[in-house]
Amino acid sequence: DLTAGVSVPELRKFVAGRLPEFMVPSAFVVLDRLPLAPNGKLDRAALPAPVFKGETYRAPSSETERVLAAVFAEVLGVDRVGVDDDFFAVGGDSIRSIQVVSRARARGVEVTPREVFQHRTVAELAVVAAGRGAAVVLEEFEGGGVGFVPLLPVARYLLELGGGYGRFTMSSVVDLPVGIDGAGLTATLAAVWDRHDLLRSRLVGDG
Repeated sequence: DLTAGVSVPELRKFVAGRLPEFMVPSAFVVLDRLPLAPNGKLDRAALPAPVFKGETYRAPSSETERVLAAVFAEVLGVDRVGVDDDFFAVGGDSIRSIQVVSRARARGVEVTPREVFQHRTVAELAVVAAGRGAAVVLEEFEGGGVGFVPLLPVARYLLELGGGYGRFTMSSVVDLPVGIDGAGLTATLAAVWDRHDLLRSRLVGDG
């Protein structure tokens, strides 16, 4: 019996000791048998969705814990995260761990991606962050994002290929929230546009 006497944290610890961090699963699901398609291969569409379940909720008790709990909840898209919830057991992964690091740093709490893997709860991570001290939150330069910046190496490389730069584009398809209208979408995009200076940048020639 695979479920007898084995907890998810123990199983995750066992796997983490044998695989790179980014390959450790966020969730473990025990099945009686794997669903197979008529051709005998694994029927991935028939696999049950994992259920992410946290511990009994315990509220943050310090400012560092409050910041990290709020960041965890934002990144995971949930209402709240308790200080004892394992980040990866409630839906976190390697990509989201990087988001945790950047958002926490923006609020004055310094942690690293490796520390998010090693100290998976808000309570444990807060102890590490508190021992390091507050992160430096840079103030915006006078005048904001106005002025000239040199091209990044990859942008310069693309220009050197010739043929103009209008052909280098990126696209993405996103699902809009239910009920959003044109005005709401315009306001949202305008807020993003105003917040990120680089989105308002443009290429100009040297002469």
